Amino acid sequence: MPYTDYSVMDFVMDERFQRWVLHPEPSDHSFWNQWLSQHPEKKAAIEEAARLLLLQQYPIAPWPAHRMQKVKENIQQSPPDAVPSASQKFSIKHSYRVAAAVLILAAAVMVFRYKSIQTTTYQTAYGQTKAFSLPDSSSVLLNANSSLRYSRHWNTDKPREVWLEGEAFFKVRKWHTPAQQTDASAPVKFIVHVEGLDVEVMGTEFNVQYRHSTVQVVLNEGKIDVKVEDGERVVMRPGDMLQYSLETNQLVHQQVDTDKQTSWRNHLLVFDNQTLAEVGRVIEDYYGVQVVFSHAALAQEKITGTLPSDNLEVILQSLETIYQIRIDQQKEKIIMDK
Repeated sequence: MPYTDYSVMDFVMDERFQRWVLHPEPSDHSFWNQWLSQHPEKKAAIEEAARLLLLQQYPIAPWPAHRMQKVKENIQQSPPDAVPSASQKFSIKHSYRVAAAVLILAAAVMVFRYKSIQTTTYQTAYGQTKAFSLPDSSSVLLNANSSLRYSRHWNTDKPREVWLEGEAFFKVRKWHTPAQQTDASAPVKFIVHVEGLDVEVMGTEFNVQYRHSTVQVVLNEGKIDVKVEDGERVVMRPGDMLQYSLETNQLVHQQVDTDKQTSWRNHLLVFDNQTLAEVGRVIEDYYGVQVVFSHAALAQEKITGTLPSDNLEVILQSLETIYQIRIDQQKEKIIMDK
């Protein structure tokens, strides 16, 4: 459902909106500020949803026992035909509003906590990859500095859904509802959610990467349907690569060598006429270090070659030896010079 159709509670339960309000990143501010400028009519709903989310961080203290008892006594002592005064009417209406707000907030907190309990999350540290299976026996290889979350219980009457931060390679098996076991044309969908778009498949092999406000999808086998947040849909076939920028909303669709684009699965990094700045960014993503160049011209020099991805020291030694680059490593900072 598009954000333009969201109610206050829809925003409260939306994970992307929750992150913007509670744990924002620069890309979150960029997206929501731009979206609000395009849809000013949703400002009131956005503000109310944000207020409810912020309130949930602070526990609501229960009423003291003596106060609850006093309320009960007042209810019991009130004559059945008593007519409330104007001030009482206002107080009653105000109490109803407060009670309604508390109930809405409590419901949001309960659903939020329930979802947290019912999900499984895999995470990888810098320099680490992790392989695991999903409830439908599909396999996932999670790249370094990444996370994947999904519901613990999957049913064949609903789409299979996962939420990705970082990069992962998927081998998705086809799954049918019991009534469709003989109908190969209607398998259960498998959806990968990343910021800005959804990747919908039935059974296939593909790679999804989401870093630096850019989503990249590479299809190795099968066919997938990519749904961009603005409503645009792209059908991908083997050998296709799709790149989508959340900052510019630019969509690029092209043919690539899929083995090179997904070489990290074999602990290799393949660079094809790419700048040292791009190589440095990959190193930063994989190992959590800062890469700095002594001068701008060096960052724009291009290299072609294959480097191991599972050992930072070997990567740096290879760059020094093959490309004659002087590298000075200072704790979490790498300085490249020539």
